[in-house]
Amino acid sequence: MLLTSKVLTLAASVVGALSVAALAQSPAPSRAARSGPETLTIHGFTDWVEKSEVSAQVEGVIKKMELKVGSPVEEGGTIGVLHDDRARLTAAKARVAAESQGAIAKGEAEKEFKMAEAARLYMLNKRGAGFVSAAEVQKAEAEVKVAAASILEADENKKLAQAELAIAEQMLKDHTIRAPFTGIITARNLNPGEAVRPNEPVVQLVKIDTIKFYGEVPIEYSYKIRLGMPVDIQPEIEDADLPIEQKRFRGKITFISPETVTVNKTVFQVYAEVQNNKELELRAGLRAKMVVYLTLDENQVPPPPADQLPEARAIEASRNVPVSNPNAPANRVGLVR
Repeated sequence: MLLTSKVLTLAASVVGALSVAALAQSPAPSRAARSGPETLTIHGFTDWVEKSEVSAQVEGVIKKMELKVGSPVEEGGTIGVLHDDRARLTAAKARVAAESQGAIAKGEAEKEFKMAEAARLYMLNKRGAGFVSAAEVQKAEAEVKVAAASILEADENKKLAQAELAIAEQMLKDHTIRAPFTGIITARNLNPGEAVRPNEPVVQLVKIDTIKFYGEVPIEYSYKIRLGMPVDIQPEIEDADLPIEQKRFRGKITFISPETVTVNKTVFQVYAEVQNNKELELRAGLRAKMVVYLTLDENQVPPPPADQLPEARAIEASRNVPVSNPNAPANRVGLVR
């Protein structure tokens, strides 16, 4: 019995010594691991952050289309042009009226002449009474005022003509269909020679350098998540193992829904805007997971991906630009071939 007790005591001492040695050899947690923020993983989908059915602003016939499906375009860039011969002639006519100086010059000459006549009558009156009647003097003074009013009228008519010129020039500009933002043409509905009505969509334009993520968050995180918190997005593609699933895309929380939805559990929806990479690999309609860093201090989170686009800008066309496929189901994208 005494021997057994000694053996147990010796074994406990050996185990204790080994545990102390193991703790001494194991590395201490890094500063980043100790000070890193709490994270939250959300599953959801990607979507276009900006999509526009770009339309013509006036009725007409398409003269030419500058871009095709898959073409990039800068904000304000030309997409198409309507036949604008009549609009050009109208603008030219309005420009002549706006730049005309004849009416003002005529009014100034007439005023100068009437003032000279009135001055002559004043001089005659100074020579003696009865040379000029009071009615003639009053008439001369009135004619000077009428001449001055004609100058004012001519100046106002010129301003009206300048306003008409601005309208005519705007109507001429409206014959050019321009991009409201920088993006990629993903669908084209009309071609040269076809008639178009005002506000009828001509092309579909999407912004692909920035993508939106949306997902649902459990209600218990409603007071932890904040606008502007950094996030990382990773696509999750079913039935495939693709390199993009190992990449992350940096963004920020941009919307927190003020409403909650209860089905199986109470949740609320959040949006994040995510910057695409230089290869434009992140597309709309993908299932993805989002890691939210529950901090507003970007120094506490990992650095953004090295291949991230530095800012929203025009994108060079490539064979992998996602475009709409009219025969594909919703939330699916095709490729430019």
